[in-house]
Amino acid sequence: MSQIMFALIGFLFLIMGWYMPGIKPNWFVGIRTPWTLSSEAVWVKTHLWGARAFMLGGILFLLNVPFSGAALLMTTIVVFFATIVAVVVYSYVLYRRLNKTGE
Repeated sequence: MSQIMFALIGFLFLIMGWYMPGIKPNWFVGIRTPWTLSSEAVWVKTHLWGARAFMLGGILFLLNVPFSGAALLMTTIVVFFATIVAVVVYSYVLYRRLNKTGE
């Protein structure tokens, strides 16, 4: 049963990654960091990059499904947090870079 749940999480990440590039700037859905909300350019670039990150995370979730027990749980936690942290850090670095150059 737990392997089915983790597979569904992987598919959820894939679906989120698939739809992410089409999300327009808003306050309710998407990668809503202070940096993406303050700049449309950062929003668009973060969502394009985040889509790839979420799809990669979804694939990694699905590749881990054959494992069981603690190994499945630990790899899932690592993939989940690595994906989220990578997207947030990317949006911050992009915001700083665009503000430094004046775009």
